Amino acid sequence: MVSGFAYRAMKLLKHSIINCIAWYLTANRTGLPPPRRWPTFLATYAAVYVASTPLQPVKWTIIAAMSPGIDRLISQVSSRFGCSKKLAAGLMFLMISLTAAGLWILGVCLACTLAKIPLW
Repeated sequence: MVSGFAYRAMKLLKHSIINCIAWYLTANRTGLPPPRRWPTFLATYAAVYVASTPLQPVKWTIIAAMSPGIDRLISQVSSRFGCSKKLAAGLMFLMISLTAAGLWILGVCLACTLAKIPLW
């Protein structure tokens, strides 16, 4: 279960970074926001994703290293709030997802700023 949280955190972080890079590359190349050039954005996203494949061993190493820390954090949240580990794990899942969504939004805004284009 704990490894699943570490995996989800790394997966969401990786996709946020890939999305930001693809957003910037598409915007910079076309001069338009990616939602207006969706096929180009998807092709760029796929290319960046494939280019990131050699980093998979690094991702798995980080996941393995994060797992004990996440287990301790779930235990601390459980004891601090006096709730079950299952509820604490649910709260962690929610926080990981919200943090990833925030990073995705910040990445898109950063890419638009660097490419000097509007968001939409």
